[in-house]
Amino acid sequence: MKYLLIAGALALAGCAASPETIQPTYVNSVPLEAQSCPSLTSERDRLTYVLARASDQQQRARTDDTVGVLLLGMPLGSMSGENIASQVAVDKGQLDAVNHAMQHNACG
Repeated sequence: MKYLLIAGALALAGCAASPETIQPTYVNSVPLEAQSCPSLTSERDRLTYVLARASDQQQRARTDDTVGVLLLGMPLGSMSGENIASQVAVDKGQLDAVNHAMQHNACG
């Protein structure tokens, strides 16, 4: 039983990351600081939507990986291309850059 739990833990370690645990990729905010507050607000809203959709897909990949590993011993979500952790990281970085530019420009 102990070995089965260890094998299960190791298999789950290879699963898709939870969207909340994915660290943002660095995106330079300096070019964004030239934009107006309304433009930055619009971009922030767009990126928030894009990140939410990507996070939903990443969460589905994580769930599919977990179910696949438990039932078949394979991370099905990652194997089928659902794992988009790198895209979530980029989206988070872009959103951080826009937020930083909005702070720099004192947008309300």
